[in-house]
Amino acid sequence: GRGGAFIQAKVHKAKVLHHAEPDVKVVSYNLYWWHVKKHDDWAGIQQRLKEQWPFDLVGFQECEDVASMVAKSGMQGMDFYQGPNKPDYNPAPIAWRKGLFQVLGHPGFEEIGSDIWGIRILTYVRLQLLQSKRTVLFANTHGPLGDCEEDQGKAWVKALEGKRQRGDAVFLTGDFNCREETPAMRLLTGYLANGIKDVIDHVLTDTTVRAHEGGRVEGYPSDHPLVWGSFFL
Repeated sequence: GRGGAFIQAKVHKAKVLHHAEPDVKVVSYNLYWWHVKKHDDWAGIQQRLKEQWPFDLVGFQECEDVASMVAKSGMQGMDFYQGPNKPDYNPAPIAWRKGLFQVLGHPGFEEIGSDIWGIRILTYVRLQLLQSKRTVLFANTHGPLGDCEEDQGKAWVKALEGKRQRGDAVFLTGDFNCREETPAMRLLTGYLANGIKDVIDHVLTDTTVRAHEGGRVEGYPSDHPLVWGSFFL
């Protein structure tokens, strides 16, 4: 199906050597919801997630029922936020490990664009690591099709800046629908300069966060890879 080049590609890893274990593992995964639903291929999607478990933060794109995905994919101990959904919005739900984080405030969303498929959003939650007390702004997005101009990058940065508080590390997962060389992504990656990138699917973070390792793995039956990274805070 579509995305065959993703499926055939090898796993690429970026490693930085440290003696300690990384603090968090972050996943981004577009689930290709309508297609997987049409072919009743949920077991394949769930298997991809089980293969990467355990992880601590996950951002889904094209996911209309995050509660079911968490329950059926072996993601024990995860809390989640669905955010707005079809038919008016393109869902971009998030989930996080309850045993690792305390939630600060309430999850929410910002509108960051639109296209023929509806309103595009950025979902977010502020968290605090229970042990180190480091605070994290975790966000997820599914960018609009056909808009990779600088203003789109500004919309993502504005949404993050409106929720980020002093001292927050930032993680932004997403299918951005924009390649790295586009004006939108150049502006955004100027703000979030670290992370794991793969064509249009990324796990982005800021310069206060050190990458340990990461890469992309086969996402089939999705037409996107699953992108992951582990990080020191």
